[in-house]
Amino acid sequence: MRYPAHFQGLAQLEQEALSLSSYCMHLIHGLLQTEEYTTALFDYAFPPLDREEVTKLVAARMDRKALFERKPAAVVNVILEEAALRRHIGGPEVMRGQYAHLTECAARPNVVVQVMPMSQAGHAGLPGPMTLIETPEETPVAYLEGHGQSILLSKPEEVGVLARRYAMIRSQALGPEESVRFIEQLMGEL
Repeated sequence: MRYPAHFQGLAQLEQEALSLSSYCMHLIHGLLQTEEYTTALFDYAFPPLDREEVTKLVAARMDRKALFERKPAAVVNVILEEAALRRHIGGPEVMRGQYAHLTECAARPNVVVQVMPMSQAGHAGLPGPMTLIETPEETPVAYLEGHGQSILLSKPEEVGVLARRYAMIRSQALGPEESVRFIEQLMGEL
């Protein structure tokens, strides 16, 4: 099994997606992670994973990045909570590389990275993380995940609520340029 059972449905959708929009609260989105950050995440897993399993999971996560290079490339929008950026997974050197990688990703024409600052105390994303996917058939799908469990939603009324919520989250987050400056500032603080 290349991906955990709860993630297999999204993995397939992700690789075929026309667009992917995610709101992340605690961690950097998997598509935007460096290998070092991902390795550190899996090293923190509980119950603990053996080195061989960590190596396989890291390789699978890195392979997901193929969607950035395919033709046509997927449009990717990711909103990261400031807390996810300030959580020093793997330590300062890993985070320095992760911040640099985020700014490189944000420079791609098909990628938008935004930061939800902690100063935005009340906002539409407080109920939790989400991913919205537009399939090749232009069908919207929503994915919710936590603690090794996931839900794929395809009912238009359910996905519609989350799409409207995501639009509000985007409007409440820092703009793309301001977000990159924020990430660069964090890199300078290390």
